[in-house]
Amino acid sequence: MANFPNSPGIGSVFVDTTSGFSYEWTGDVWRSFTAASTSNVKELDDISSNFDNSTTTFNLTVGGREFVPQSPNLLQISLGGVIQEPTTDYTVSTSTITFTTAPNAGLDFFGVVRGSAVAIDYANDGNVQTKQEFNVTGAGQTQFTITNGYTAGYIDVYRNGIRLAADDVTTSSGSIIELAVPAQSGDIIETIKYNVASVVVTQGNFTNLNISGVATVGVLTGATSIQSGVYYGDGSALTGIDATSLKDTGGNVKAQATSTGVVITGIASATSLTVGTAVSVSNGAVSATRFHGDGSNLTGIDATSLKDSGGNVKAQANPGGVVITGVLTATTGSFSGNVSIGGTLTYQDVEHIDSVGIITAQQGIQVLANGLDVTGVSTFTGNILPEANGTRDLGATGTRWANLYTSDIDLSNEAKGGNEIDGTWGSYTIQEGENDLFLINRRTGKTFKFVLEEVN
Repeated sequence: MANFPNSPGIGSVFVDTTSGFSYEWTGDVWRSFTAASTSNVKELDDISSNFDNSTTTFNLTVGGREFVPQSPNLLQISLGGVIQEPTTDYTVSTSTITFTTAPNAGLDFFGVVRGSAVAIDYANDGNVQTKQEFNVTGAGQTQFTITNGYTAGYIDVYRNGIRLAADDVTTSSGSIIELAVPAQSGDIIETIKYNVASVVVTQGNFTNLNISGVATVGVLTGATSIQSGVYYGDGSALTGIDATSLKDTGGNVKAQATSTGVVITGIASATSLTVGTAVSVSNGAVSATRFHGDGSNLTGIDATSLKDSGGNVKAQANPGGVVITGVLTATTGSFSGNVSIGGTLTYQDVEHIDSVGIITAQQGIQVLANGLDVTGVSTFTGNILPEANGTRDLGATGTRWANLYTSDIDLSNEAKGGNEIDGTWGSYTIQEGENDLFLINRRTGKTFKFVLEEVN
């Protein structure tokens, strides 16, 4: 188990005596710069004698014993001096290896197994970025350009299947590798570049592990605390979350904590809700000591006053009834008791008027079968008419008017069908003159004068 020192300086070297690896601190990661020790590297038994141009699956053994690698990426397989890419050129299942293309008879085989303690610059399945191969056609070539570049220190270079040491190749430009010894015609130069800061550990502990970038961990156990500036991925299993805001999938804050509470943006849905001792929501019912806002859908309201939008009381209940401030507009109204109006009552189509004062009618009064019973003085701005011509009397034989005050008198008995003497009908108007009283026959147009005798 590698136990890396705390707070290393850039360029600090740590030697793991268990695995035999040496590591150098780059400022971001511990990077191995030596190959694995012989105790952790095994050579596979030669299987080339079984190559027959058709067979693709072979048994893997080490020292004549069955061998099961932990990962195909722990193997370095060479066929005829050409390094094979794991999962692409071959796959491994338990102790068997299956090649994508059947090896030809007579082809050389070489296989190396890296141990369980693997150098940081050796990668697992997901850390190999790409493999690139160069077939040299002319002598003297030393430089080779890597497609899409590479990260210095995270690339392996092979010459005819042999991995080159640091003295044999320069890999610092990020795009070009340069051989110390020029390649010859027919040479095969292969490169394998890796993702940066990838760590493969089958078992072991780190006292301090600093990772620059994104770390993907299947299961992390045994840690008392994990500190990071930013977290990514599924946090559904996290507990003890202390946050100031909750966001939707679009990154919009929907719940924001403030010094006074929480501000909800949008709709808050809850089966039940209790706010202190004043508000309780349960099973669709809201109980509160005070409400604000739109109460148009509230039912069962028991109130002593009704207010307008400005907070002014327009209807106030008191022991005697309801006091209306302003104009009362109603389609219909029904009163079982007395109605008292302190100001002016403007009405239309009113029945059964019992007035103790003056009644002012704008359009006249129509007297029906039950008559007009008025106590006091009635003032009319229009005419007083019966419902039909010649159907109603003004007074009666036993209840006569005391005095009749009028201007001209317009007489007609046409509606009655004539008089009781000769059965004819007439129409006359009596008008007053200064010294005489005149009678006008409206049927003939003739005028007459009453003969008046002065009485001393």
